[in-house]
Formats: sequence, structure tokens, C-alpha cells
Amino acid sequence: MKKSMQNWIVAGFLVLLLVAGYFIVAKPNIGSVVDLNNILNSNTTEEQTSEPTVAVENLSAAVNADASVAVTFVVVASEGAEVQNVSVYYALNVADPANATYTAVQATENNKTYTATIPTQYGDVVYYYIEVMYLANNETKTYKTDVYSLTVKDTFDPVINSVSIDYNATAQTFTISFNATDNDAIAEYIVHYAGNSVNDFANVTFSIVNSTTSPITLSNITEGNYYAFWFEVKDLSGNTAMLFNETSPLILQANASSTWPVTVSSESG
Repeated sequence: MKKSMQNWIVAGFLVLLLVAGYFIVAKPNIGSVVDLNNILNSNTTEEQTSEPTVAVENLSAAVNADASVAVTFVVVASEGAEVQNVSVYYALNVADPANATYTAVQATENNKTYTATIPTQYGDVVYYYIEVMYLANNETKTYKTDVYSLTVKDTFDPVINSVSIDYNATAQTFTISFNATDNDAIAEYIVHYAGNSVNDFANVTFSIVNSTTSPITLSNITEGNYYAFWFEVKDLSGNTAMLFNETSPLILQANASSTWPVTVSSESG
């Protein structure tokens, strides 16, 4: 048998094996037409399209001086997604955030950054999430973030604008008045003081007098002695402001002929 004839027989045998393998693996309906072209060219490609989406990034929440909470974030929209409305929903002091009733606050946009302000008070626990309504493929859709929480705490220090010290030689008293402000309220006024017959306070122990109101009166003041002072105020959250300090106090002499009251400001200390 010629060699060319042998090659044709081998090729025919391989085709028969291919067809037989197809029937064994694919199990087509008997009687249907077998398309060998589809069998031999089974690699096909399907065009896949992605659904337009939105996402929230760079989310942060901060307590303002008036105890409100500012929520800021960026909304990122993929191609084909058109943002229609952005809101922040919040609930205060709820036992079950998953089933609470939330109130909407409209977010405002500035240079792609959104901000919403939640009205709260110090001590509140606020729960909030962001809802974005957007248009995709001519259909209005909604995206919601997880629920976040924040305890509203006052982190702003009070300010001592000035302190006035008045001396009464007859009554032997110092009367100390505070001019202090806070974004919430001043809870405590504190005077640290020490007396000495000479102007040397390197190794003295300061006494402390505190009060929830101003002024504060110091008694048993000795005419001619020197007195060192430094001052503090605390707000309701424990934030503190100082004027002068233990190592650099305000030093005054109890002298009836001097000009009183003496007023010092934050610039003095």
C-alpha cells in the first residue's frame, strides 16, 4: 500500500474518533445535525457590560463647637451613573439602630465633596448613614452605606479672656474675678495661690480654691506680703484653660497704696 494512502486512512480514522468523542461527551439529540465547524471552533467571546454604580469614599464626621456633627464625604459615580440626590439619615440615642426611625438631612456639594450637618447635643450618640439616588440606564436607583455611630463630645477648650484681682486692705481679702468663655459652659473656676514675706516662690506649695461661680475671695491676706497666683477654668466636659502656671506665676504685693484692681489677660500669661 502506498504511503499516501496510509496517511489518508490515518486522517480518516482521527476524524471518526473526534466525532465519536463528541457523541460520548456532548450527547446530542439523535437525529440532529452535527455541526463539525462548531465543534472544531468552540472558542467564542461574549461581550460583557458593567452596571453603572456609585460609591461613598473619604467619609468623616466631626463635632462642631455648637455640638452639631458635620458629616463630609465624596460620592464617586462610574460611567453611566448620574447622581440625582444625596442625603444623610440620622437617629439619636436609639436602643436598636437597625430598626430605628431615621431623619433625613440634605447634603450640599462643593467641589465634589458633600457635607451635611446633624443637629445634636453633647452626650448624644448619633447613628447615621448616607443615601445616594442616581440614574443608571434610564432607571432611578438607590445606594446606601452601612450605619455609623459617633458619641458627641466637647473637645473645645474654654478661654480665659482676663482675670481681675482686687485687694481690700481693711478686710484683708483678695477678690478674683474671671472673664472666661466656652462653647458650652464653664463648670469650675480655680485659683492657685501662695503667700510669702519675700518675693521668692521657688520652693512654695500652692493652695487651691475652686468655685462654680466667679468671683472667688481669698481671706487672711497680710499687708506687705507677696502673693503668687495662677488660674484655671474647666468646662462641663473637663476641658481646661490656664492663665500663668506654677513655674511662671503672677506675683503681686498686698499693698494698700497700690492701684487696684489689677487686670491680666491671656496675653499677659
